Amino acid sequence: MTPYREDVQAKIVANWATSGLVCTAERHLRLQDNFSFAEVSEAAIADLVREVAREGCDAAAIVCTNMRGAGAVARLEAELGIPVYDSIATTLWKSLQMAGVNPAQVRGWGQLFSAINNRAGAAIENAHSTLAETGA
Repeated sequence: MTPYREDVQAKIVANWATSGLVCTAERHLRLQDNFSFAEVSEAAIADLVREVAREGCDAAAIVCTNMRGAGAVARLEAELGIPVYDSIATTLWKSLQMAGVNPAQVRGWGQLFSAINNRAGAAIENAHSTLAETGA
């Protein structure tokens, strides 16, 4: 789920496909300026993630560092039973790893930060790299 226009969304989905990530469902808000991205409420973001999850997916991504999705990740994962990756959360996770800080110390931002996931970092590393390559 993104705030972006159709053309930007299509490029993100295409980039993911080249990395082997099939986007089975998506939502985007057709916004085009950074200020409007920040005006989208956490509740609205959560509702869009729920819509995507209802269509059937293995994971959901909130793609935009100017949106307030990180705070909803843990609740959405518990509710939906799938991983939810937020751009801000994945960036923080990788930054902590690069700084030599254990990301498992972060609480409330979802299973990405759990000790189990940090031991199984190869798959998550691949997802983060894909998000970074797509401009997320």
